Amino acid sequence: MTNYYDKDEKVKKVKKNHSRCTVTEPTYEELKARLTDLEKQVEAKKRSGAMEFRVSEKGGVSVYGLGRFPVTLYYEQWTRLLDAAPDLKAFIEENKSKLKMKQS
Repeated sequence: MTNYYDKDEKVKKVKKNHSRCTVTEPTYEELKARLTDLEKQVEAKKRSGAMEFRVSEKGGVSVYGLGRFPVTLYYEQWTRLLDAAPDLKAFIEENKSKLKMKQS
């Protein structure tokens, strides 16, 4: 059997403790400065050309930083591709004259 008196007392204690907490919201200027800092960080990351790896919602591994969109493959696909890396490198070198090079 539930004792409703105890629940009410707990609620009163929470409300009492909550009234002592003060949370100040950031000002417009602080928010604007924070946004500017975040935008600078994003631009710096884009210019650095660094790759970033993430696990996608569906469980794949996504590589960001190669192009406009991420490259996402599942575990088995990545292991097959990595196992074939020497063959892929040789293929690329053999066909280099046919490949389009991105101008940096």
